[in-house]
Amino acid sequence: MRTRVPIEQHENYETTADALLAVETPSQTGALWLALLVVLFWLSILGHEGAHFGVGALVYTPEELRSGVLRAGSQLLAVGAGPVFTILLLGGSVLGVRSSRSRSSKLVWSSLVASAASRIAIVGPGTLLGTAVNDERTVGRIIGWPPSLLWSGEAVVATLGVLYVLRAWPRGMRQRVAQWLVVTIVIGWVTTLVIGPLLGLPI
Repeated sequence: MRTRVPIEQHENYETTADALLAVETPSQTGALWLALLVVLFWLSILGHEGAHFGVGALVYTPEELRSGVLRAGSQLLAVGAGPVFTILLLGGSVLGVRSSRSRSSKLVWSSLVASAASRIAIVGPGTLLGTAVNDERTVGRIIGWPPSLLWSGEAVVATLGVLYVLRAWPRGMRQRVAQWLVVTIVIGWVTTLVIGPLLGLPI
């Protein structure tokens, strides 16, 4: 059975991220990092939804909002803002991973890449099967493109981003990084799907 070693005993660790990714993770360090990564996940989701609301506030006219009859151009900008934000977040975070000088900052950027990629992954089945009402299907309907094609493009970008992030870590750390990111994504989506509707978010 692995024992928990206090953080102050990890004299060879340069950062708390090093302690987090060690075989024997100090419980306090693990809890703090997990909380931070879940918060970052939530921020990525809120940013996606905030892009919808922000652009919608700019392009929808009062008449559209009152009647509920939306112009195709306005709806395209407002609905498309969410996926555009997610793709930009993913790409910007990949650049963050590339330029990181410490493992702590690299882990933060890596979690944002994983968060953005997970949003693309979770809407995949509904988009491909045509059973969901989501951004990709709405945008596809407006511009006349197959939603599956739009999602496939997003999925390619997300896959390349995740692969780049994993390869950016030393080989001996990749498994631990992947484990922490998966745990973060699972907790993030569970809390999002439970708490999001209570806050009125159209998750």
